[in-house]
Amino acid sequence: MSATSMLNLERKWIVHPKPRLITLEGVEIQRQLASNDAMTHEMATAIFRRLGQVDLFFSKDSTGQIWRKFVEPDFATTVLSNADPMTIQSIRASFQEGTSSCNPASCRMWYIPTILPDDWTVYAFDMLRKRIIVLDPAVGLFGYSNRRVSMHEFVSNKLHAALFTCLQNFFSSWHCESSHWGHTFPIIMREKIEKLGCVPPSLHGITTATSYRHH
Repeated sequence: MSATSMLNLERKWIVHPKPRLITLEGVEIQRQLASNDAMTHEMATAIFRRLGQVDLFFSKDSTGQIWRKFVEPDFATTVLSNADPMTIQSIRASFQEGTSSCNPASCRMWYIPTILPDDWTVYAFDMLRKRIIVLDPAVGLFGYSNRRVSMHEFVSNKLHAALFTCLQNFFSSWHCESSHWGHTFPIIMREKIEKLGCVPPSLHGITTATSYRHH
């Protein structure tokens, strides 16, 4: 992308209409994914929408057996602003579309990206083990401070309550109860990823989220 002309970079590179319109210029993609600019809400939305599309594509021969769902950032942003996600048409549409591809008995993991004051965090809701896995790329090798644990518990508990409200509205036979959930706080090892030059810092939590299943 470094050799791409500014004329091309200023054009719309991504346009996708549903469940809500996303538009991204090439310059935004270059600065956020190829450089170190902070990831915007729209970029994270595009990434998670694409992850969902890829999962659907590779599961086209086993409809109804998707084991994970990628929730777009609008959900967490709405919940943390103390609004009801059930009143947002695009969020309702994303859950309604999911009911056709998701068998409640086989869907184990729900990933919810959340923009926090200092970085993005992904919360993985493990329906089999009834735990919330916190994937925070801002945490170093020394682990989570008590204050950060408390913050993540507060945020994830709000998301947990809202998620189950939606699940109970859109799935008549959801297999997992909302009570007695725990939290786990793995360390993503950000420093090692940076040395390898694999992805910019803002993508660490998202990249790690896609590999979490049995850990």
